[in-house]
Amino acid sequence: VSPPISTNILTSIPPKRIILGDRDKQLYEVPIPNSHIGQKNLNVRFLSTFRTNTMVGDCSCYMNLRCSCRKQCNPSHSIIFHAHGGAFVAQTSKSHETYLKYWARETDVPILSVDYSLAPEAPYPRAAEEVFYAYCWMRNNFELLGTTGENIIFAGDSAGATLVIGAAMKCIYHNLPGPNSLFLHYPALIVQTFPS
Repeated sequence: VSPPISTNILTSIPPKRIILGDRDKQLYEVPIPNSHIGQKNLNVRFLSTFRTNTMVGDCSCYMNLRCSCRKQCNPSHSIIFHAHGGAFVAQTSKSHETYLKYWARETDVPILSVDYSLAPEAPYPRAAEEVFYAYCWMRNNFELLGTTGENIIFAGDSAGATLVIGAAMKCIYHNLPGPNSLFLHYPALIVQTFPS
């Protein structure tokens, strides 16, 4: 059982051109994920304890019984960008929804969780491409997500933690604005050919 929140929707990001400004005000065209399974919509789950006038989705209260939707004029200054764990082969944002609802409730910060494609149907680098693409889409759509994007927190567990670190590194490589902080649970940071 998890707490009720104002918004909990699954939405799709279409495979369309995304342009971002880098730290030097140069334009960067974000590559559309294409490896192994071609271009397709990418699902993301959006969770929030409040609603602004410009946010995506509708209030998630059922039949207005004990509705928990809270209207808010000002957006949050923060957002949590999340990737679920599951060894790159299992799980979804739905399977991690229970603790994400608690995070949203306790922090009062909106959360965007990526449903990246899974192996073996979509092996590396597909998930890495999709997580980076979803992050870039998020940067261009702060208004829809009820945030100003001043404070971006990358969060993930296991495979998800590894993927958000990869996205942060890609931001550094391409001189793009990245996260303000990382919240990682057991990522794979050292790869070696012998057991530790």
